[in-house]
Amino acid sequence: MRRNNSSRAKVTTTLLLSLVLPGAAATAGAQEQAASKLQTPASTQPTTFDVISIKPSDPKNTSTTIRPDPNNFTVTGASLQFLIQNAYDLQSFQLAGAPAWITSTRFDVVAKTDTTSASAQPQDLDAKLKLVQVRLQSLLADRFQFRAHKGTMEMPVYGLVVAKGGPKLEASTINTGYMTGGGQFVCSHSSMDDLASLLSTAMDRMVLDQTKLTGSYKFTLKWTPDESPNPSPDLPGIFTAIQEQLGLKLVSTRGPVEMLIIDHIEKPSAN
Repeated sequence: MRRNNSSRAKVTTTLLLSLVLPGAAATAGAQEQAASKLQTPASTQPTTFDVISIKPSDPKNTSTTIRPDPNNFTVTGASLQFLIQNAYDLQSFQLAGAPAWITSTRFDVVAKTDTTSASAQPQDLDAKLKLVQVRLQSLLADRFQFRAHKGTMEMPVYGLVVAKGGPKLEASTINTGYMTGGGQFVCSHSSMDDLASLLSTAMDRMVLDQTKLTGSYKFTLKWTPDESPNPSPDLPGIFTAIQEQLGLKLVSTRGPVEMLIIDHIEKPSAN
């Protein structure tokens, strides 16, 4: 979910670091960012959606799409893991104790507030996004019987830094959402922390934003995934693509990563 356009913004908007310092300073910085990942945002507004629809996705749909909306939550082709990650601002490797079906079974979710509730929403965008996150946590607890607790593990991580020559990014003022999958990120309005969060998913390792770049950007990142059965001769691997296309790069380090350990979860109840 921390910044004006944080990785929490993946929930309703879109879904990127100074060089990593050696020793204790790097560990402390990584710990602070990792710890912020699992904070449950506070809210004085109603903490549940008024209308919720959860249906199995079309099996032919292999992508996940979110409609930007700072008050409601609408997503198609979402695994339960994806929903948990958005609700708690996590990456897949931060979940432990999960059954296999949370990644293989996909859902279309429409969760809305009524007109009266919507009119009472906070005006600040970040506060709206936090409120949606709180409501998504309630949805998981109610419809999926989700229960979990926190833990911490020391793990290898990547720092996202500006490459030699500077960033190759275009500032954005308009949010039309984002699309991922198949070795590409197409983002219309993403912060560097949003990008770090997306890269964490692609790399299956925590990526920490150390670019010191602020604001939102639009960009397209295309690469050939390592596991691709038909690699494209025209697209590089992800490390090279990040540097050539975005003017950024990943550096290896270690840091504490907070985990969410699942105690109980069920397939959703009927609508």
